[in-house]
Amino acid sequence: MGDFERVPARDACFLAFERTDLHMHVGGVAIFEAGSLRLTSGMLDLDRIRRYMTGCMESVPRCRQRIARVPFFGTVVWVDDAQFDIGRHVHLVRAPGAGTQADLQTIAGDIFSRPLDRQRPLWEFWFVDGLADRGRFAVVVKLHHCMADGRASIEFMRRFLSTSPDVTFADTEPPPYRPRPLPTDAALLRHEALRWLRAPAQLARALGHLVRDPGARADLGAKLRGAAATIWTVLRVTSRSSLNRRVGPNRRFAWTAIDMKDVRTLRARYGGSVDDAALGVLTGALERLFAAHSNDEHPTRLRAMAPTSALTRQELQSFGNRVRAPLVTLPLWERSLDERMRRIQKEKEALARHHQGLGWDVLMDVAAWAGTFSQQALMWLATRMRAYNVILTLVPGPHFPLYLMGSKMVELHPMLPLLDHQTVAVGVLRYMGRLHWGVVSAPEYAESFPPLASQIDASLSELLGSAHATMLPSQRSSSAAGAEEDAI
Repeated sequence: MGDFERVPARDACFLAFERTDLHMHVGGVAIFEAGSLRLTSGMLDLDRIRRYMTGCMESVPRCRQRIARVPFFGTVVWVDDAQFDIGRHVHLVRAPGAGTQADLQTIAGDIFSRPLDRQRPLWEFWFVDGLADRGRFAVVVKLHHCMADGRASIEFMRRFLSTSPDVTFADTEPPPYRPRPLPTDAALLRHEALRWLRAPAQLARALGHLVRDPGARADLGAKLRGAAATIWTVLRVTSRSSLNRRVGPNRRFAWTAIDMKDVRTLRARYGGSVDDAALGVLTGALERLFAAHSNDEHPTRLRAMAPTSALTRQELQSFGNRVRAPLVTLPLWERSLDERMRRIQKEKEALARHHQGLGWDVLMDVAAWAGTFSQQALMWLATRMRAYNVILTLVPGPHFPLYLMGSKMVELHPMLPLLDHQTVAVGVLRYMGRLHWGVVSAPEYAESFPPLASQIDASLSELLGSAHATMLPSQRSSSAAGAEEDAI
């Protein structure tokens, strides 16, 4: 395998999920202070940025690799792209209009509406100049989900960033790129055939390990219980709503941000984790949206898939995907904010006891052995049975600032793909003392289902107002002392 690497089945499933109207890329919008990256003309120095990023690619070999398929088997592998040209991946565009936040959101939605070219490495950086704040620029980052989950995508970005503005950047030419030879079809077929021939022996070793190791048996038991809990939850279908309709290829993007001091206030008053607080804010936002804009639509059972990355530190070095995805009921019908937050926390605790978050992990492993068709069938089944209505994922980011060649990153809003029959996906990323929300939606339903970001702000205000009005002195002290780490 010196000339190629097999794409792990967990990653390859996102290639199987993809259609012309379902782009399986993740990303985000990062906003930077310009620093010293401008030419005397005032434009961003794109050539210098490309030279710098090319130099960084020694530590990110995936940037210069594309996918190929094994003949007959259809298995996906990573191979070096001998025709790699950074000019096809790092672009500079000017924001439309006056360069307001709304203009930037429009261009981000347009970029996210276009699929990545599978004949090339599956990532792009779009630098956006001409913002209303002339001292800043933005970067729309786009990479295929087969490369990275939410946490791994942040690691991907960090390979091009530094933790200090004082790092010296050489303007010399980066080292020459020497791609590995493209593997022959015969080599790919031989490797895949050997993999299947070795599968029985690998299975026997795994069973032997299971017999000898009590910890392995306990881990398997937890996964099986998680799969059973997930299947049982899926069988209890959710309500029909505007959240679950067929969408086209176009996307729109909006964002907002919440200070961590406000999150600490919610936790001090209502308890729970940062994840629980975000789910509570989303519940209130959806309740407001349905009440105001959805033509007498009053869903009684809504559920959020709340995936989080479970990549180990070692796995994170090569990016990829490994997620836990519990399915959490959102109590929109509950008028009492205290009871609403209590219900979310109680359900999250019950899901953790039953290891339900492991369920999708197990089902994806099973589907991986059965091939592409089963992965597509699993996606079809999950959406047709309305296993969930909306996705909310929380991604832990750094508490310290990051810099691109001395330019400080001041905001980073995550962008998620929409899955089949899903009109809204919400990402939340913690960076520098704020929770940065990113809401991806389908423009087809703009009138009946307007942007969610403003409702998120209103929901937060409602929760904070209630918290401040009813907090006990001990809770106020806990909130004020919130310098402790908030773990997502």
